[in-house]
Amino acid sequence: MKKILSFLLLISYLLSLPGCTDLSRENQRFTDVITRVETKYAPDRRVAVFDVTFKRINKGIVVFGEVDNVEARTAVRDALEPLVKKYIDSVTVLPDTKLGNLGWGIVRLSVANLRGDPEQSAELVTQAIMGFVVKVLRVHRGWYYVQTSDKYLGWMEDDSFVQCAKVIADAWIASRKVIVMATYEFVRQEPSARSYPVSDLVAGSLLKNIGSSGAWIKVELPDGRIGFVPTSSVADFEIWKKNIRPTPEGVERMAKSLLGIPYLWGGTSTKAMDCSGFTKTVYLMNGLQLNRDANQQADQGLDVSPGEKFENLRKGDLLFFGRKTTNDKPERITHVAMYLNDRSFIHSSGWVHMNSLDPSSPIFDGGRLRTFVRARRVIPTSPTMTEAPPLR
Repeated sequence: MKKILSFLLLISYLLSLPGCTDLSRENQRFTDVITRVETKYAPDRRVAVFDVTFKRINKGIVVFGEVDNVEARTAVRDALEPLVKKYIDSVTVLPDTKLGNLGWGIVRLSVANLRGDPEQSAELVTQAIMGFVVKVLRVHRGWYYVQTSDKYLGWMEDDSFVQCAKVIADAWIASRKVIVMATYEFVRQEPSARSYPVSDLVAGSLLKNIGSSGAWIKVELPDGRIGFVPTSSVADFEIWKKNIRPTPEGVERMAKSLLGIPYLWGGTSTKAMDCSGFTKTVYLMNGLQLNRDANQQADQGLDVSPGEKFENLRKGDLLFFGRKTTNDKPERITHVAMYLNDRSFIHSSGWVHMNSLDPSSPIFDGGRLRTFVRARRVIPTSPTMTEAPPLR
């Protein structure tokens, strides 16, 4: 014990020396500069890559790590280079050059899992639906770090998607496709309900339309597999995109069609979904692409003052729950639901079901009433209201 105390006292003494103090302050200055750049270019690490640090060398520093755009790397260099005599830039701008021109992918499974780390045991952070295009950033032992159409980042296994060049991804986007409208469906080997499946499908899946056969449409999957889907389960994607408009009635119908579907952390499909995956799916099938997580969705649309008894809310508004801002703690959004009417709402919590904020209701949820934070209106109500990005 005496030896440990003596060592700690020695370290404390060395750090108190003028040279050590100056070095520590300079290191903190470098760290603060990098943090400021990160705040500008990657305020949300779920949708932007910024992993930059530095190492001291004789008369200077080496800056290394990864970013997802050259402007961020340039900003780091411009801020740090004047502060040192020698600056070595070893920051990689993704996509990784090892990918060559294969920096894109098309999801080939009905539902592809994206994890927080490149391993099966890692947290499921989100999912991507068949036919959607992802941007590939880097590869590690059969896992690919990708960015989905809603900008979310995660690791996807190589057999979950077709890796391709941008020209192939663009050709897929431009091709004539159908979108699956049914909650769950199959691509069949032959135009018959008795035929064996080629793949399962979920609502929102995109397939290339290569012809009709009576009550069936012949389709091609992103990996070239051919099969048939019932005409009644799909819609022409371009016509659907052109005509679909989110309405209170439309989102209510979609939401209620998902009643009973189980909760899954990270789930965003009609197989299973978490709270924000539920609202995201409801609005996806009504033509709007919401952000992935509840606290990200809380930044979309317009703020709505709910009123004492929630009388100012409209069907389709999003309700956010968690912790309100206090003097010593910031707001924390942990759950999202969709408002229906008369203080009732629908959400995924355990499973998709309805609850109420009315204490006299048999489906009253006191916990949600106590933790209600605020509401947002995401169905556009005027030409000036910003809409979510279009589906591709």
